[in-house]
Amino acid sequence: MKERISKTEFGKNSENIAVSFLEKLGYKILFRNFRSRNAEIDIIAMDSSCLVFVEVRSKTKTDFGHPFETISLHKQRKIISAAQFFLMKNRLFETKACRFDVLAIVDPENKTGVQIEHLKNAFST
Repeated sequence: MKERISKTEFGKNSENIAVSFLEKLGYKILFRNFRSRNAEIDIIAMDSSCLVFVEVRSKTKTDFGHPFETISLHKQRKIISAAQFFLMKNRLFETKACRFDVLAIVDPENKTGVQIEHLKNAFST
């Protein structure tokens, strides 16, 4: 029987899967785990000329809900705030189009087959 991995390793596995998925779509990964004072953005990438802030949500299975359902309004506000900090810190407010995407990953431990869903423009400011 396979030993369960830690929550940290589970998150890293999920983010690695997400990065690989986005790169195959042609995204250029700029940052991983960008932290502001109150929040973290899992992935910041470029999709053509659009700056994309990506939240990765993962679960081992969906018996108790889909990963998309785990993003509360409070979490969205924290991500938006961190994105605004990123834009301010890098002086990008006037120069970049941006959006918020969410990647839902089910079974990142790959016991029965990884499922990935990509929701573009998942929420806005």
